[in-house]
Amino acid sequence: QDDSVHTSRQSSHDSYVARAATVMIYIALTGPPSAPDKAGMTDYCLLRQDQTGFIPARSVLLFFILILALDLNSYFHLIFTLELKKMNMNTLQVEIKDGYAIVQLNRGKVNAINLEMVEELASVFESFEKDDAVGGVIITGQPNFFTAGLDVIELYHYDEDKIKSMFIQFGNLHAQMVKFPKPLIAAITGHAPAGGAVFSIACDYRVMADNQKFTIGLNEIKVNIGLSEDIINGYAFWLGKGLATRYLLDGKLMNAEEGHAVGFIDEVAPLEEVLDRAEQQMTQYLGAEPQIFKSIKLKSRKAWIEKLGVNGSSELKENLEIWWKPEVRSRMKGFVEMLSGKKSKS
Repeated sequence: QDDSVHTSRQSSHDSYVARAATVMIYIALTGPPSAPDKAGMTDYCLLRQDQTGFIPARSVLLFFILILALDLNSYFHLIFTLELKKMNMNTLQVEIKDGYAIVQLNRGKVNAINLEMVEELASVFESFEKDDAVGGVIITGQPNFFTAGLDVIELYHYDEDKIKSMFIQFGNLHAQMVKFPKPLIAAITGHAPAGGAVFSIACDYRVMADNQKFTIGLNEIKVNIGLSEDIINGYAFWLGKGLATRYLLDGKLMNAEEGHAVGFIDEVAPLEEVLDRAEQQMTQYLGAEPQIFKSIKLKSRKAWIEKLGVNGSSELKENLEIWWKPEVRSRMKGFVEMLSGKKSKS
């Protein structure tokens, strides 16, 4: 009985500590309003007075009452939601569910990848890795497009410093996703060439929409963009070295059934069921002890992870030289003009 009373008191204490912490974090994130005029001073309790102004007691009281109704999971959910709002993302939509997060790429009709999206994804994955309330992540797109890959139209106009930053940060994001210790699933809702395949390679499980028109693969050779050894090694991790090499040199794109036949796509589903299937798989992964899942995942990828970034500097130099070669720029200009024409018609 004494043990149960102690447990109850400890639980109550922890709960109140969490709620009090929430109030403080809320104040820290939102900041106080401007100072009230003297006539309204009686309606306020001066909790803090400094250069930023005053905190209205009624607002804090109402918020504290709200917190009393929340359990600990709601507390973590609220804090993470406030953090996401603070990030002010333009290219992603994030939904926090019971134990995992869904990241939807949300940049125009085709979800083309630019520097801003790369930076936002890196920031979000960093937060997810640290947050114990997020046990896994599903990355998805919009109907018909997971992502069309790099936004070549935008990247073509980047100056030397910006394209260098793009190459570096895109490579860093890929490595970050490959080393992500929690379950990571791709719900591929449509086309996923090039950059879409790069995101998918990093995942533990891939569900792709069943449509012959939707394709996935690394076709960079056809659009005059170099590939890092890190990405090539990742592709070979799933396809095997021989098949990966043939597909890379051909710039081959696979539909869902072809990808499933060679072991790259784990599950094929109707478009409207892709996310549901991904969530079912996530539930299965979350049923495992997190430390065991992490250990097995990282040990399985050990050789792949150890090679990440080994030749980063020389590869960056090579890819930048290729990017700025006059003949490559000329071909890329024609490709950009073709894409721009299609974009204007749509």
